[in-house]
Amino acid sequence: WSLRVYNSSGSLQKDWNGTTSNTSVALTYSTGADGTYDVNLTVRDNATNSNESTLRLYVDSLNPATTVHNVNNQSSGGYTTSRNLLINFTATDAFLVNWSLVVYNVTGGLLTNWSNTAGNTSALMNYTVSADGIYSANLTARDNVSHTNTSNLIIIADATNPAAAINSVNTNTTGQWSQN
Repeated sequence: WSLRVYNSSGSLQKDWNGTTSNTSVALTYSTGADGTYDVNLTVRDNATNSNESTLRLYVDSLNPATTVHNVNNQSSGGYTTSRNLLINFTATDAFLVNWSLVVYNVTGGLLTNWSNTAGNTSALMNYTVSADGIYSANLTARDNVSHTNTSNLIIIADATNPAAAINSVNTNTTGQWSQN
């Protein structure tokens, strides 16, 4: 029998050979790096008959990377004068399965939720809020071994101009005035 481990580029990483007639052998190998590996077992009998089996393994010790870069070019805690929120984000991982971008209002109420299984993503998503207020954009990504990571950004939408009014002006003969 022979057991070989190959990395994703097809390079041989480890090679074991044996002549035992045992049906079970325990071997240990440390890959040293995250990635995709193929484990190939070939067996031969005394009559030179052979059979082969391959198993694909995914080694993944890292969480996905998630970043909500900005909303309307404002960093977290910033103000925007528009209720149209343009959310700039990135979700990446060697084995990314899906990501979800959720917008909440200040009370934690869910406003919208986008999900995708398209793999690594750097995108802009657009959502229009109905009122001025504090909003949170939360991005969560999950990989194929269920590692997750979440990033969020708080944005304050203030599209309403402040009110300004002078009710009346009193003037006197010396040119002074007062506001009521």
